[in-house]
Amino acid sequence: MITPDATSPTVATGSAEDVDGFLDALRSGQAPEGADALRAEFLSTVAEVVTAPAGSMDVVLSSPQGYSTHGFTLSRAGALRRSRGTTSQEEIALHPMTVLPGALLRLVGISPVEASESSVIVEAEDSVVDALFEADADARSAAWRSVTAAMASLPSSARKDLEDAEPRAARVVRHRPEGSRSATTLMLRGRYLLPAEDSVDQVHGTTPTGAARAVMTALLR
Repeated sequence: MITPDATSPTVATGSAEDVDGFLDALRSGQAPEGADALRAEFLSTVAEVVTAPAGSMDVVLSSPQGYSTHGFTLSRAGALRRSRGTTSQEEIALHPMTVLPGALLRLVGISPVEASESSVIVEAEDSVVDALFEADADARSAAWRSVTAAMASLPSSARKDLEDAEPRAARVVRHRPEGSRSATTLMLRGRYLLPAEDSVDQVHGTTPTGAARAVMTALLR
């Protein structure tokens, strides 16, 4: 059964099976199990989103110690986020479309870290970067070992706290009828890097603004 969040009226949690049943019931116009515990406005808005979707977006967050997926269903009524980590427990949340860009940047975790020149290059095979976002834990671990070894070529950060920060990666894929657009960001040793557009098997330095711009481009274009 879906359980409302104690601190937010627009968030609820449940097992993957519970969330599937909840959304299927709303799509078919039925009252889902446990509906009495949820706010009527939350139920009606989620129903509007899932019965009249206008697009979708997937976000995958990865680090050596963590992994989570976040699927967004987009509609005029709002954006429904469905998030899952490494357990069977899931979270669903509603976001007004007007605040979706900010919510996405917070989810991806764009931070005001040290800028890196675009001339800074780290050799990382495209297939290895892709494997950072694999559901298979062994494949992800192998990819992170490769990326961690490669990031030793980065110049030292001016701040030790950034130098020692856990590496992380994010991939945003916006699905549209005409095709999908994606953005991939990596933060290694406290600096953001993006896949090089004009070459393969490399990521290059960027600023926090550049990383945020890449994410917003995937969302809005």
